[in-house]
Amino acid sequence: MLMPYLGYLYAYALIVFDLIDQYLIWGTFIIITIPFVIAQLFRLLPKTSKSYKEASPQGRVHTWNRQVSNWDEGTYFKWQFSQKFAPLLLDVLSSYRGLSTNQGYQLLETDSLDAPAMVIEYLNAAYNKRILDYFSTQKAILEKSIGLNYEPHQILDEMEVMIYGHHGGKYGNN
Repeated sequence: MLMPYLGYLYAYALIVFDLIDQYLIWGTFIIITIPFVIAQLFRLLPKTSKSYKEASPQGRVHTWNRQVSNWDEGTYFKWQFSQKFAPLLLDVLSSYRGLSTNQGYQLLETDSLDAPAMVIEYLNAAYNKRILDYFSTQKAILEKSIGLNYEPHQILDEMEVMIYGHHGGKYGNN
C-alpha cells in the first residue's frame, strides 16, 4: 500500500529536478559539501606545537625528578620515594662494603649492617613497612615514619661522609 505513494513521490521528484536547471542543482550540492570537505582536511592537518607540559619527557630521570619534587607533599610520597631510593642506597652500600645486594639486605634484617644510623633508619623505614602501617594512628605515624622524614640529601650526605670521610665534591656541604 505504501509502494504507490513512493512511486508518485519518485515521479514528482523527477519532474522537479527536470524543471530545475542542472547548474543550480550542482551549485547547491557543491555549496553544501565544501564545508564538510574543509572540515575533514583540517582534521588531517598536524596539530600545532604542543605546550611544554604536554611534551614533558618520560623515563627514569623524569620519574626520579617528579618523586623528589613530590617528596615534601606527605607521608605517602615519602614512602613512594623510599621504595625507589632504598634499593639504590642498599646497592651502593653493599657494593662499598664488598657485599652482594642480598647479603646487604640480610645484614640489614639482622641489624648487622655497618652504616650511619640515619641510613639504617631510612632503610628500615623503607623495607620493613607497608604504606598502611603509616596511617593507622597519629602516634604510629610519628613513631614509624621517623626514618622517612630524613630528606634525601641528608641521606646522601651521610653516605658521602661514610665513603669519602668528608662532604666533598661539587654538591657537598664543605
